[in-house]
Amino acid sequence: MSKGFASTYRIVLLAAGILACYAALAARLVYLHVIDREELVRYIDQARRQIIVESARRGDILDARGGRRAAARADQNPPHQVPSGRPGARRSGGRAGGAPGGLGDQFHR
Repeated sequence: MSKGFASTYRIVLLAAGILACYAALAARLVYLHVIDREELVRYIDQARRQIIVESARRGDILDARGGRRAAARADQNPPHQVPSGRPGARRSGGRAGGAPGGLGDQFHR
């Protein structure tokens, strides 16, 4: 029976490569946590004391037609009110199609 692709030599070579990667990772962790610890701790302490203020980029909130609904800053003009339908139209009592000229008629324009 042929061993095919999985020869002993290839398996040993693959295992040695994986073990070498784990050994390199372990050596790097020991270097960072034991040998270079003091320099990294100084860097972290400096970063903790340093305050960097970053302003958020904000803009106006617009509706689908491009009308402004909310201003980005309080010193700007307030947004326009949403139109309530036709002038002088009565509102229905919360039911769609309730009172004539109410909400039900607005859907059937």
